[in-house]
Amino acid sequence: MREAACRFARIVGVGGIGVGSVYRLEGDATLGREESRPARLLDIVDRCKLHIILHYVAIILRDLRQPVRVSPLGMVGADAEGRLLLREMRRAGMDTRLVRPVAGERTQTSICLQYPDGSGGNITEAAGAAARLGVRSLDAIAGRLSPRTLVLVAPEVPLAVRLALIARAHRCGAFVAASFASQEFADRRVGRALARIDLLALNLHEACSLAGVAERIPAERVVRLALARLLAANQQARLSVTDGGRGSYFATSAGIHHLPGLRVAVANTAGAGDAYFAGLLLAEQLAGPQGADPAAACALARAIAAFSVTARDTVHQGFSLAALRTFARRHRLSCILATLRR
Repeated sequence: MREAACRFARIVGVGGIGVGSVYRLEGDATLGREESRPARLLDIVDRCKLHIILHYVAIILRDLRQPVRVSPLGMVGADAEGRLLLREMRRAGMDTRLVRPVAGERTQTSICLQYPDGSGGNITEAAGAAARLGVRSLDAIAGRLSPRTLVLVAPEVPLAVRLALIARAHRCGAFVAASFASQEFADRRVGRALARIDLLALNLHEACSLAGVAERIPAERVVRLALARLLAANQQARLSVTDGGRGSYFATSAGIHHLPGLRVAVANTAGAGDAYFAGLLLAEQLAGPQGADPAAACALARAIAAFSVTARDTVHQGFSLAALRTFARRHRLSCILATLRR
């Protein structure tokens, strides 16, 4: 563990930084294209992807006292929401010097639509401060990219910026972890970028889009087909696929590891996939140079995601290393306790 304590000296992330609202839809049927349906606004604090992912990463690394700088790169509005987000990120231990408030633009907003069973999706604003992030913005981290850097590339900012960062990070030997929205796999540029990605983290719907199949087929077959496409581009790549409460998969050229979901008292599932991604990143940080063991990565990611859904907000404000250890002991997750050993 001592040898692996600081695999990366810096974690840099690009993705959505914003606020959101969560609506609970009436009825379990999938919302139709031209359908109007009643929904109830829930008293839930919602945050965008990059913020959620790095929240869990920064807190664990801070509590483990690892000398790792966690740096989100992005833009927020010079408004009350932007100031609030910057305070929250700093409180979690992030270095926010690369997050720039933009005068005259509003902070990114999103709407999460939830079905009664807890599933659902997001509608995220494509305009506002986040849309002002351009390829030139990447110059701010050009000198920070190296084999000792983990680069997180998440949706909710312009695709061109994310693809440019993946290319730059790959050239510099950085470890690249990325996710994409389902519809983005139709873009040929995303297909070409797969060759430069070390860890691709998707949910089942996104994996179906990568594989070019319908969700009706068994999840493990989806994972196999998605893995085949990824490995055709990069034999060393790793694929993670979450399937809600049914569990998750971690796939490499050596095989596929599946872990069923944990049974916990669920308050809100929004943000669980992002919390899971955070666990994967932490597993890579705590691993040796050969990368995280699939079983250990799945176990840590599952624990953080399961912990996250016990809170109503998409960012669990009670999260800490001590709280995660207590959660692991309660659920007899001895492997998690070993991973989180100082």
